[in-house]
Amino acid sequence: MRSALRNSGFRGPLVRVVVNLAPADLRKEGPSLDLPIALALLVASGELDGPLLANLCCAGELGLDGSLRPYRGILAIANLAAAQNVRALVVPSANAAEASLVPGLTIRAAHSLSEVVDLLH
Repeated sequence: MRSALRNSGFRGPLVRVVVNLAPADLRKEGPSLDLPIALALLVASGELDGPLLANLCCAGELGLDGSLRPYRGILAIANLAAAQNVRALVVPSANAAEASLVPGLTIRAAHSLSEVVDLLH
């Protein structure tokens, strides 16, 4: 995560951070949490305003260079986001067409972490 942040031009937290993915009994798998964790770290380090993430869902794998890689299962995430009345979903550009199949959800696509931050501003 640190490499993706730095290679995207961000400082990130200056101290060690432990991310708690609670609840422990809910299985988490795949790289879809990379992007939301990176954005949370940017909020924690003061490099991104937290309110920009209000009513927004995001999913995607981050490469070490900060690029967003396609993620299998984006349709399930889009359906869940729509069911929870989320306003917009940020996804890797390669997943945008699939995610846009879900009605009532604004899809915002990006190629990299820095592009996601630009979209949010």
